[in-house]
Amino acid sequence: MWIRIPPLSIQRAIATYLDRETARIDAMIATKRRLIELLTEKRRALITHAVTRGIDSHVPIRDSGVEWIGEVPEVWRIELSRRFIRDIEQGWSPIAEERRAGADEWAVIKLSAVKNGRFFAEEHKALPADYDIPAHLEIQPGDFLLSRANTPLFVGDVCVVGETRSKLIFSDLIYRLALKSDQIDANYLKYLLLSPVGRSQIETQARGSSQSMVKISQDHIQEWVVPLPPLVEQQAIVCFLDKALGQIVQLQVIAEQTIILLHERRAALISTAVTGQLAI
Repeated sequence: MWIRIPPLSIQRAIATYLDRETARIDAMIATKRRLIELLTEKRRALITHAVTRGIDSHVPIRDSGVEWIGEVPEVWRIELSRRFIRDIEQGWSPIAEERRAGADEWAVIKLSAVKNGRFFAEEHKALPADYDIPAHLEIQPGDFLLSRANTPLFVGDVCVVGETRSKLIFSDLIYRLALKSDQIDANYLKYLLLSPVGRSQIETQARGSSQSMVKISQDHIQEWVVPLPPLVEQQAIVCFLDKALGQIVQLQVIAEQTIILLHERRAALISTAVTGQLAI
């Protein structure tokens, strides 16, 4: 490799300058990462409190009878999930192409389409035109999706589909749950399963031949223990969490964007210094 080598005194001056400036940038990055961690903890705490104690701190409470749930509001019921699940469908995983689909093409979602309570329709792969597509698996707004297989940290991730493209199906690594809407709000169940109360059940039941990929069965899903408020209160909890968590997500996005810019600034600073474009 041919490289430019300045006099040793200038090399040392550049190294001293970069040590100081990159350390400053690294400290700023560390601060932003810590902020993201704190916001994540706050998000988890808000969800946990809302789905186990509600949003009214003045209501009477009682022991739920379930050790890992603790106390719940007096009017809440403790139910097995089978009481409000009407059906569970498993998707289909054909051999897909390594590209996104065009507007008029069918596609199948990847596991990354269901992440941390959100749905990302752009996370998909195109399907060949000659496939006989099972159209009944097409994803619709309002669908409740749950990943049945993934790493232990991400198995059982859920979302309620908002906007989505047409001609998009879910894979066999995803379940679609049909819920009894007169008993449970889909977004309330989403938040419950994102909380430690839900995650503890999912992670305990997940099984696999290795810890790199575990699965949850339909029988497991039917046996989840759910603290269940009246439907009107479920909807109020969802409205509260949507607003509060929306603000947290905005702060996290800003912090993540700042980290990206700081990394770019760090790389540009080093490049400028070692190519003689910076007066030191």
